[in-house]
Parts: sequence; structure tokens; C-alpha cells
Amino acid sequence: METDKSVYEGEWANGQRDGFGTLYMKQPDGSLRRVYKGEWMEGKRNGFGVHFYKDGEIYQGEWMDDKRHGEGTQFLLNGDKYDGEWAHDKKHGRGRQLYANGDRFEGEYAHDMREGPGVHYYFSKNQKLIGEWHEDVMKCGEFSALDEHSDLGRPLPENGLADPLSVLEEAREHVEHLRQVREDERFMQAERLA
Repeated sequence: METDKSVYEGEWANGQRDGFGTLYMKQPDGSLRRVYKGEWMEGKRNGFGVHFYKDGEIYQGEWMDDKRHGEGTQFLLNGDKYDGEWAHDKKHGRGRQLYANGDRFEGEYAHDMREGPGVHYYFSKNQKLIGEWHEDVMKCGEFSALDEHSDLGRPLPENGLADPLSVLEEAREHVEHLRQVREDERFMQAERLA
């Protein structure tokens, strides 16, 4: 389906995007920019999908009612990456922020801010800070040296986005399989009742 501003290729139900599909936005030069590829329900992003932001950032994960919600990964332009839980389009719950310089934070988030217990690993300084955060500010904590024999003492490999098309294709095949199983179960139940 095509409008003046967008093009949608995918499944429909009751006149709305529903199932698996890709949304493109028309650019001033007439080209199309892919915006979202994934699952839809009743015209909204719901389920697993990849959103391609205009500035080049990418979110890959779960959606509910057009908002990031559930498990997901945000890839930022500066090379940072957040991997963790989301609620109503904000980092919320357990998460891990991986910084382009190799450092990382692991801990709790609430409303897009570090909140509660967490550990910030400073690999360039061979130190870690174990502390408590409130509204993204560390309120108390303790520095200590990293244990060079611990897995946590090793920097993570370079961030990289999994091939989103392959990931989405696998997710779509899984959803199709689940739909088929449900349909088979309904058919068998109908036969038993007949």
C-alpha cells in the first residue's frame, strides 16, 4: 500500500497493517528510506522488529503498541549500544550500556536513567565502580581493581548488529509455525466436536 508519504509492503487484516511487513518513508528526492521491518498488529508495531531511525541509529527488539517494550538493543551512532529491558519506549529494568571506548555499565534502569544497583566497568583504568544510582547519578559506591582472571575483567568484543534481515526472517518463520500449530489445533478440536 502506498500513500503520499509512505509505502508499506506486508500483511494486512481489517484494513490495517497486521502480521509481518516493512514500512518505507518517501524522501524529498523521491527515494524510499526503510523505517521499520517486523511484526504489526492492528496498525501498530507489535512483536519483534527492527526500526531504522532517520539519524542512522537502529533499534532491534520487541515492540508493544508502537513503543519499544520488552527485550531490545539500541545501536547508537557514536558506537555505544544499550542491550536490555524497555517499557513504554524507555530503558526500564535490567540493562547493559556498552560504550564505544570499551567501558560498560550493567545494572537497573528506570525511565531511561540508571536507577538502583549497578556496576560501571572502566577497562582503560582496570577499575570497576559498584554503586547505587538515583536518576542517573551515582549516589554511593566503591571503586576496586578489576580481577584480570574474571570474565568481567575482559573488554567485550566490538559491537555489531546481527544481520537484521536474517533475524527477522527466522522470527517470521517461527511466528508462521506457531500460527500453523494454532490453526491445526483449532481444526482438530472442531473435528472432535463434530
